[in-house]
Amino acid sequence: MSAVEMKTEVENHLKKKSVIESILPANIVIGPFFVSTDGVRQGVAKKHRNLANAVLDLLAKKLRTQAEEVSSACWETFSEFVNA
Repeated sequence: MSAVEMKTEVENHLKKKSVIESILPANIVIGPFFVSTDGVRQGVAKKHRNLANAVLDLLAKKLRTQAEEVSSACWETFSEFVNA
């Protein structure tokens, strides 16, 4: 999965979170019953926020690994120049 794809995935989860928060009401009145949907609303929104954070964490780990590989290769090249 590329960085652009990950960015799109994060944006999708954050958009879904916003949609859930704006569409689902905190409570519903059904006849004589008052039904609180706030827990479900917050739970689903939190799930999407956590998924977005997980994708960002995965991207950070992937980029950190790539940076370490590049740094290692640079140090190897530098060592070759110094020893030559």
